[in-house]
Amino acid sequence: MVNPISAAIGANPLNLRVWNHDYTANRKLAGYIDVELGEEFGVVLGQGSITVPAQHPLAGRIMQASSDVVPLTADNGNGWEWTGQVVDPIAEGKPGRETITATLVNEIRHLQYQPAWPSTRTPLEIQTKR
Repeated sequence: MVNPISAAIGANPLNLRVWNHDYTANRKLAGYIDVELGEEFGVVLGQGSITVPAQHPLAGRIMQASSDVVPLTADNGNGWEWTGQVVDPIAEGKPGRETITATLVNEIRHLQYQPAWPSTRTPLEIQTKR
């Protein structure tokens, strides 16, 4: 009997990779059910989604996104790239057919909501973490 995840490894058109925290090691995320990335006509929309079977070898790492940062990159082999992270994983489905659906947030969208000091005249001593 053929493992359905192993059989689908070559069928996915995007090269998805899940990385560790410092981007030094990665694992290919093949065998996904569905993926949507937020970019249309070169305009970054900042959000997407991914669905994988609960039996997938990287399903545990994706589920860690509720308490950890899970970086993800995608490319199609023609120069197009997408970088971001996995957030809000949800496990759903009937027993034996569970899937994990997670939201993907683009790094640019993520950086838009980082706190920053609005005044350039504020001394550096005041701008440190407290």
